[in-house]
Amino acid sequence: MVGDRDTTYQVVVVGGGPTGLITANLLGQESRKTLLVERHETTRPQFMAKQRSAYSGL
Repeated sequence: MVGDRDTTYQVVVVGGGPTGLITANLLGQESRKTLLVERHETTRPQFMAKQRSAYSGL
């Protein structure tokens, strides 16, 4: 039920572009309760996460 959800967040990230996605991901890794707000239904394909192994040589 929607009314039963806890809607308290430590951080709200506005925008699902590259910077917003990375910021929300890093905050989540630090156990911060994070809400990412994006005006579009999905992000553009080039912004989707890539496997870490793609950058293993850097």
